[in-house]
Parts: sequence; structure tokens; C-alpha cells
Amino acid sequence: MSNENINASRCVQCGKYAIVEPPPLCVEHWLMYEQAMHIKMTWIATHKNFTASELEAATGYAVPIAKIEIPQTPFIGKNYNLNYINVGEGHIEIKAQTIQNIDITLGILKNQDNNALADEIKRLTEAVNSNKELTRDIKDEVAEQIAYVAAQVGINKDKRSTGIVKSLMIGLNDTLRTSAALITIWNNLAPLLRTALGS
Repeated sequence: MSNENINASRCVQCGKYAIVEPPPLCVEHWLMYEQAMHIKMTWIATHKNFTASELEAATGYAVPIAKIEIPQTPFIGKNYNLNYINVGEGHIEIKAQTIQNIDITLGILKNQDNNALADEIKRLTEAVNSNKELTRDIKDEVAEQIAYVAAQVGINKDKRSTGIVKSLMIGLNDTLRTSAALITIWNNLAPLLRTALGS
């Protein structure tokens, strides 16, 4: 096969040489696609795990129901590439996988012109990461809840997990009220989330 044929395909997003098709995508946009698919599967897995936990609590199963293990977000290189969230060099307190999922969701929201919502989610994520009042375990829990609720905005209304979202938002409010700085940001973000989710 000639080099001309090998290099014939161009990325449909940016025009660089494509490495996969269809559709033709370059390395960067193929990775973004894979990350978006990972977020979608994470929504599904988180929903199933939440349902399993609720069933365990309601029925008192002696043997825990098997949960889906959520794999690490695909990325290239030694470090996670954050396009929107600023955590400072070497100061990531939240699980890198979770913070990158939020970062990807911010890009999706901005592409949907939900800029105010994206900015407040960014603000809260950065504030949780740098907060000195919450333990790392609580930070991870809060970040996972933010990631899940924020991601629901980007999917069709009839496919949203309304009950889970409401429970998570109540939980976020209860957790974040322990910090004056965090609850202030949350009080700005919560109405934007409710409007975007139609709740």
C-alpha cells in the first residue's frame, strides 16, 4: 500500500491525518471519543451500583450484590490532561479519574452553550479539591456525585436517572454545608443544575 493511500483519510474534526475510521479521527479526537464513551458507560455502571446498594439496604442481604468495577478513564501519556479545571501542579486531592471525567463533561456543557453551569461546576470542583476541611475520602465522594449529576445534563431527559440525581443533590447539600466556602458555591450552582435538568 502506498503512503498516499495510507494518508488519504483526514480527521473529520480538525483535518489532521486520521488513525481510525469510520469516522476518520486523529489521535486527539479519537481519545476524546473514547473518553466520552467511558463517561457514558460510567453513568450506566454507577446507576446499576447505586440500585444494587439500595436493594441491599432495603432487603438486608447477607451476601453483598456484585458491583460493576468502573475502569480508569482512557488517557495518553503519564499525566492527565485537564482542559478546564485548574488544580495546580501536583495538588490533585481528588481521584484523577473522577476529576478528568468532570473536565470532559465541562467541555460537553460548553459545547452546548451551558457556560454559566460549566463555570460553577469548575469552581466547585476546584474548591473541593483545595478544601482543607474535608477528608480525601469525602472529597472523592463529593467529586463522584458532582461528576454524575453534571453528566446527566448532557443526556436526553427521558434517559436521566431523576431519582438518583435528586438523592445526590440532597446529599451534596448536606455534605457541603459543613464548609462556608463550599456551600456558598453550591448555592449558586444548585439552581443552575435544577434548571438544566428541568427539576
